[in-house]
Formats: sequence, structure tokens, C-alpha cells
Amino acid sequence: FNNILAVIMGRAELLERALPVQSQARDDVEQILSATGRGAALTSKILAFSRKQILAMKVVSLVEIVRNMKKLILHLIGEDIEILILRPEDDIKVRADPVQLEQVLMNLATNARDAMPRGGTLTIETRTEEIGEEFIRRHGYGRPGSYALLSMKDNGIGMDKSLQKRILEPFFTTKEVGKGTGLGLASAYGIIRQQEGFIDIQSRPGKGTTVNVYLPQVDAEDEGAVDIAAEPAPVSGSETILVGEDDPTVRDLWKTVLEERGYTVITAQDGLDALEKFRVYKDRIDILLLDMIMPKKNGSEVREEAKKLKPDIKTLFVSGYSSSLLLEKSDLLDNSHIVYKPISIGVLLNKVREVLDG
Repeated sequence: FNNILAVIMGRAELLERALPVQSQARDDVEQILSATGRGAALTSKILAFSRKQILAMKVVSLVEIVRNMKKLILHLIGEDIEILILRPEDDIKVRADPVQLEQVLMNLATNARDAMPRGGTLTIETRTEEIGEEFIRRHGYGRPGSYALLSMKDNGIGMDKSLQKRILEPFFTTKEVGKGTGLGLASAYGIIRQQEGFIDIQSRPGKGTTVNVYLPQVDAEDEGAVDIAAEPAPVSGSETILVGEDDPTVRDLWKTVLEERGYTVITAQDGLDALEKFRVYKDRIDILLLDMIMPKKNGSEVREEAKKLKPDIKTLFVSGYSSSLLLEKSDLLDNSHIVYKPISIGVLLNKVREVLDG
């Protein structure tokens, strides 16, 4: 599935670059890219139930994340639901994985939409709140401190006490068969707990539901603050790259984007083919770009054999599998360069350049 997403994302990025800035088609492509990102997060979320995922933690603006997600949420919830976004005057910073945080927003918005089958109002608010001993005593959880609060309130059908007790359980759903997985709120809870926050749900039948997400607030002057929209412009090169990837659509995509940036590309369809190509062209090849799990020989085996022939050969691994699964299979993650599918063209090009220059 990550291979499929990688191709959709990559081809959409190529299409986006070819379109005029002011065009409806470009806006459609941006929605494809946004949806692909959600799909990637969904894959990671499902895997997270059995394997703990590595989070890309950074200091981000909670207000900015909500603002960036507004357009996608509007498409998601439909025209019969009014959306109100209440923002504070000052920015609010949290340390979190922005992709996972966006997934929480999507999960909560989806639940709110389903709770308002005849339409209604969805209010999304961001603010700060101090948590003290009284809050902890009343709720039975939490730690004292300054928190960023993301509140999502609907005026839908609401829930009784018995439903509220089970609503965070994985695979528990009130929807009919085929309409829901029971993963939405459960995975949102797991994501927030992993990022040292917590979720509070208040609801009454016929009175709607309010979901409050608390994340520890960080100093706005924190040196680690990162603009989530910022991504360095892709850089070019003239080196020769051996691409080992068993999925032909992914392999063709990487060949296209790398050659477009000036690289010479030699492709291989599996691990054995990659090793045979390396033996022939080793004096020309500057870097191996290898899928971790390939038929006949995996990426680790190809690298080890290649290093016997050319000890200083550089390698960048790519994988659609979870990091912990790879750790179970080999020591690939020990002192290795690796990126996970689906990966944007810009990130892939910059990572190739980083490994080459490093």
C-alpha cells in the first residue's frame, strides 16, 4: 500500500510542477497530495497497534496546523455542516509529530461529521490552559502544567455514559457494519498519549460532544521551532545512482525524478539484479538507492556484498515497512540512512544529496 501511495504522491508532485500556479487543476492536485498524506498516516496508524512507530517530533504551531487543515476538513464534513475556527491572538507551540497531529484532527472531524447526520455546527478552538490539582482530582488523570488545548465541539446526537466508557477502545464503533472501523478515536488517543498529552471527552445524548485534546505547551522561543510548511528546494547532482526496487511503478518514478535532476540512473528489479549491475558498473556508481525488502536479496545483503567490492560505496535505504519490523529482520537501522515510503520527491532528492555529500 505504501508503494501505491508513493507512486500517487510522486506522480502528483510532477503534475503539480507542470501546472500553472493559478489553475483549478493545480488545486485538485494539491488535494490529491493532501489525501495521499492522510493515507500514509493511516497506514502508520494501523501498524501502530502492533508496533510502536518512530515519531518525527518537532516544535510546531498548533494554530498553524489547524489553519492548514481547514480546507481539507471542509471537503470532508460536507456543505450541510458549518465550521467555526476560533484562534487565540498569540501562537501556541507544541512538540509533536505534525503528520500524526493532522491525523488526529481528521479522525475527530470525521467522528463529528458522523454525529451530525442532518447537519450542524463544528467548532474548532485552540487556546492555552493551565492544568492544576483540581482538574486532576476531577478527571482522574493529567499532570500539572501549561497545556495547548485543541477543542472540537459538535452539536450532534451525543453519547450516553455507557458509550463514553468504551469510545476509546480500539475497534469499538457505534456505526453500522461497513461504515466504521472503530480506529478513529482509539488511534487519536494513542497518538496523543505517545506525545505526552491526553484526551478528555464530554458528551450528553442530544446535546452534542466536545473532545478536548491537551498537549504540553512549549516555549515559543524554543530553538527547535520548525515551520511545518518549510521544505528545502530539491537539489541536483551529476553522480550515478543504482536504484534497486522491485515495484516497477516506484522504480520508474525514481528514475524519472532523479534523471530530471541531472543524475545518471541504473535500475535493478530485485536484489540479485542490483548486485549483478553493481559488479559491472561499480567504478561509475556513486550511491546505492535500495528498497529494504526485495526478492532474491534484501537491501542489507546487497549493501554488504557491494562493500566488499567498493568499501566506500554510499547507501540510502527506502522502505514501506515499519521500522520495528525491519529491526526484527536485520540490523539495518543501526547506523544506516533510511527514509520511509511514501516519500515526497523533494525529500528523496535532498536525502540522496545529503548522503552523497556526507
